Amino acid sequence: MKQGTALLITAVFAVSGIGWSILFSHLADSARREIAGEQQRLAALTDSIAMQDSLARADSLAKNIVTPDLAFHDLHGRVRDVSFGEERISFDRNGVWTNPSKYVSRFGNSLSFTRNKLGNIIAGCTAEREGGVPIESVEYDWKDNRVTKVTAECYGGEYRITYRYDHHNRLIESTTVSRDDTGESDVSTTYTYLKFDSYGNWTERNARSAIRTVQYDGYYDEDNDTFIDNDEPFLDSSEELQRRSITYYN
Repeated sequence: MKQGTALLITAVFAVSGIGWSILFSHLADSARREIAGEQQRLAALTDSIAMQDSLARADSLAKNIVTPDLAFHDLHGRVRDVSFGEERISFDRNGVWTNPSKYVSRFGNSLSFTRNKLGNIIAGCTAEREGGVPIESVEYDWKDNRVTKVTAECYGGEYRITYRYDHHNRLIESTTVSRDDTGESDVSTTYTYLKFDSYGNWTERNARSAIRTVQYDGYYDEDNDTFIDNDEPFLDSSEELQRRSITYYN
């Protein structure tokens, strides 16, 4: 091989090597840019998913938040008001019951509560506003953030209510036993839930009660227009469709 030819081939290989190096460098840069772009898109997608997940968790927490006063009324979430019939119960943004005295003040009475260190209402007292004479005193027992028993004394009588819940913490049964000088009454009520709102709070349920009443000095039978002078129990039943409407804070 001639020296010139060898130099030419060497030059070609040298130039070709530079070309391939440039080509490989260009391809590598392109690949790096593509990888970087994909990483940015992936990071943006991850951030978006994280934000959506964070918002979903925040929304879930808002829907499931329970304060002592909300639990007292069988509610959860950022409740503003709950209405049933002509009655309305209101809460502030922290889930604190804001109008508890409303239901007794119209009768000229006052209402006070005692709370435990967790903020749960464990006792209540209704008294005459003038003179402060007690009318009714109530004690509340709690378990697993639910009221399980109510014990009360009023006007020479007393009553006790026990509550039973399902695994969703929904009230499914209540039993009320009342006694006074004239007689006694037992009421057992079961609850069937029909409608819920988007927060999972019930808005419609059926309450079916079995009632047993004993009047120590007899009772008046309206159907037969006669007075029954005995202490045999009088059995009855009732069924009620209960509805409530709930508004929430944003």
